[in-house]
Amino acid sequence: MFAEIANESPRLLAVGARAHAMIATAASDATVECLKRDDWTCHRCGIRLPGFMEIDHVESHDDSNPENLKAICQFCHNLRHPVWAALRGRLKIIWAPGLKQASIHRLAWHVLLASGFAGDEFTRAGLERAALSIADGIGRRECAASQILGSSHPEAFFEALLAAKSMLGETRFAELSMLLDASLRFWPAAADRISEGCDRPSASVSCWREGGFADVAEDLQKRYWDSEFPGHALADLLRSEEFGD
Repeated sequence: MFAEIANESPRLLAVGARAHAMIATAASDATVECLKRDDWTCHRCGIRLPGFMEIDHVESHDDSNPENLKAICQFCHNLRHPVWAALRGRLKIIWAPGLKQASIHRLAWHVLLASGFAGDEFTRAGLERAALSIADGIGRRECAASQILGSSHPEAFFEALLAAKSMLGETRFAELSMLLDASLRFWPAAADRISEGCDRPSASVSCWREGGFADVAEDLQKRYWDSEFPGHALADLLRSEEFGD
């Protein structure tokens, strides 16, 4: 993952939501075709969020033909442009060896969605209890990563990563990337709203609208739970409490 990030062009790493909104507007027919074809399912982590998926350009952003587009969730899309996301407080570095980044994103979506469940009291309490336990575990893992790296700021980490590539040479940088890939992951800051709220819409689940960001997390939660209650969600969250250990 880290070698992939370091090998991307600086322009791609810094592409933001406003630029994506302009591209999607200019290619609206292709965007609609892509989302329907992919059934609103993220091609990276597999989460399905009808009405709240973004568009990933597989190759160049200059090509908006449907075959070059794939549906992607906001959490996975942030890591396609990590410098932009880090500068806007969307990412946290955590210590999570043995866990895939895609699994962490699916877990983060469940944590975020848990606080929006409006069904029976027992299920709501179970979801929120599990989500808070996971959020607490994430905090400990963030502290562990900060102690190892000397900083918990993703933007500083990316700056150091890109500098290391030019300073160490291909062989040593490949070794460093393998060490980082074995233990470090990114947690979406938006999922922390269940325990601490979210003061900055740009750090939450948001979309670009004329004039700035609009926080759409509550709309997402409502539509998700209103459309269908996925029976596995509670069990998945409860099993995931081991993530906090």
